[in-house]
Amino acid sequence: MLIAIVSDFHYPERSKELVLLEELEKTSPDLIIGVGDYTTKKVIEILEKISKFKGVCGNVDTAEIELPKKLLLNIKGFKIAVFHSKEIYPRGDLHGIYNFWKEENPDFIIFGHTHKPCFAFMENCYLINPGSFNGVISGDFSQAYPSFALLTLEKNYFRVNFISKIK
Repeated sequence: MLIAIVSDFHYPERSKELVLLEELEKTSPDLIIGVGDYTTKKVIEILEKISKFKGVCGNVDTAEIELPKKLLLNIKGFKIAVFHSKEIYPRGDLHGIYNFWKEENPDFIIFGHTHKPCFAFMENCYLINPGSFNGVISGDFSQAYPSFALLTLEKNYFRVNFISKIK
């Protein structure tokens, strides 16, 4: 199963285009997991035309976006925890992110908010941040490049790749 992981669009306030849309469509994912900050429901509608969609809301999403703040998914025998991670301070602290979900004992924690791609391993758990889909400046004013992640899941096997574009 091929899962595209996307986050931090900030469309159209900080980005007037969906920078990696064509690349996302080319991957033909079986599922898209959204990690928040779409800003408008239009982004989710576009993602739902590409594939099945599951997602969480972010800290800048409008009231029209009615998604949960966190999800726990079971896919191909893997337990996957999903949240935007705005609750964690300092922003992007991997120990804080892991500890938020520790009791659920997930195989993967998927998070956003930092706008920086990340793949890490902690306490038998993999942490994945797809970065910013449109490469917009993050809340700490650091530069970001457009990116998203691809997670391939099969029984007892996984692979993570990042798709990125240099501005």
